[in-house]
Amino acid sequence: MVEIIHKPSKNFNNHYLISGDNIEEIIDIALMRIREKSKAFYRKHIEEDLKKKQESLIDIHAGLGNMYSIELIKQEDLNNAK
Repeated sequence: MVEIIHKPSKNFNNHYLISGDNIEEIIDIALMRIREKSKAFYRKHIEEDLKKKQESLIDIHAGLGNMYSIELIKQEDLNNAK
């Protein structure tokens, strides 16, 4: 399951958090929000980051004016958050 939450910060209103427990689902959801020119780079970059660090980032330029933080969360952590 993948969730997208609007998380504005003090200085930036267009910030979103994409979180989930399945890397492929997260990548599919994230790629829908990235400009075509950047999709190949981000497909590889997001997958590598999630496997190594369980988090990644899409910058404002690739995100078409929005910034996205991406987190890989264990299924049990998702259940506890609800």
